[in-house]
Amino acid sequence: MPEETLRLANDFGLWVCAAVTVALVFVQSALYIRMSYKEAAKIGMPKAMLNKSFKVGLTTGFGPGVANAVVLVSLIGFIGLPISWMRLSIIGAAPTELTATTTAATVMGVQLGSPEYTPEALSLAFFTMGINVCGWLLMCTFFTHKMEDIRIALGGGDTKWLNLITAGASVGVFGNLAAQQCVGGTAKLAGCVAAAAAMFVLNQYLCPKVKGLSEWTIAICMVVSMVVGTVVAGFAG
Repeated sequence: MPEETLRLANDFGLWVCAAVTVALVFVQSALYIRMSYKEAAKIGMPKAMLNKSFKVGLTTGFGPGVANAVVLVSLIGFIGLPISWMRLSIIGAAPTELTATTTAATVMGVQLGSPEYTPEALSLAFFTMGINVCGWLLMCTFFTHKMEDIRIALGGGDTKWLNLITAGASVGVFGNLAAQQCVGGTAKLAGCVAAAAAMFVLNQYLCPKVKGLSEWTIAICMVVSMVVGTVVAGFAG
């Protein structure tokens, strides 16, 4: 990544914005917890049960949190630490953030982290991630109460058909991104194939047997892809 782009990615102003946003997440979480205890008291729910639920939720969220931390390391090299920290703190969907940054780079005609990755490309990545979230917010605000009607209209009341539509859209989006890597050279092709094979093995054989492993699949596949790609690049070079 060029020095100018790296300097922008770690600008002090971005650190301030990220810190304020993450602080708001903590405040919001505290308010939700306090509200939960108040409502539980109104309906007569034992406080011990609420405490236990809180501990279970905290423990369950630890795995996905560590998995996001692994992805955070990868994102840092592309968009800098402050924005990576902020995005994974408020969104927590690593595939979504990776898709947004990759799409922005593709539009600019460059590769993530390459010498051609200019400040303009980085700014477009920030913009893409922000616009992506705005879409979700608008959908939640104006259409949440209509989701059931839309679901029935799309699937005709058939949940299996609706699942197929959702899966097809996901395969199309991520398949397009993977295809771009497959034509980027032997090392990238090997990394892409290795990640796909790892995901298949994890989902088909390991995740059903190991509780909580599904939260780690994206991080594991990224590590496998990077290792295989690096090894193949070494031999090819």
